Amino acid sequence: MPEQVEKRMSMSDVAATDALIAGKSISFYWAASKFFIFVFIILDIINIVLDISPYGRWVIFLFMVMLFTFWLSRRARVKLNTAIAANIFLGVVSGLILAVFDIIWYHQWWYVLDLIRLPVMLGFIGLAISIIFYLLFRSILVNHSRETSKSTLGSTHSSKR
Repeated sequence: MPEQVEKRMSMSDVAATDALIAGKSISFYWAASKFFIFVFIILDIINIVLDISPYGRWVIFLFMVMLFTFWLSRRARVKLNTAIAANIFLGVVSGLILAVFDIIWYHQWWYVLDLIRLPVMLGFIGLAISIIFYLLFRSILVNHSRETSKSTLGSTHSSKR
């Protein structure tokens, strides 16, 4: 009986382990996306305070998701499902932070609904854009690597002759 109790995981052990989403932990997604979240929030707050464009939030977010997807595919070399999960994480976290900022900035309580609407919308936009651009970037990288390997093979064969 004591052996069975020892074999079970205690609640502290469960809390210490991270949940895995698409094979990566939450700490991976936070570490990978915190810079992009910070830049997006700063640019969006500047857009809101200076009242630059009513569609500025969406343009900035699309640009940040494209950059983040490129960075994930090029530097981190993650798979498609991890890139999708990372962009959804980017959208949800930045959406929550910006919804809180909207409540504080506009002083209108119906912005409380943005606590649900904004993370969901940014998460879905991150999902769609990450699929499109991940496949685009990976196909460009694969075609570029094929051309590079063909030119390298052609130069090595011509130098032997």
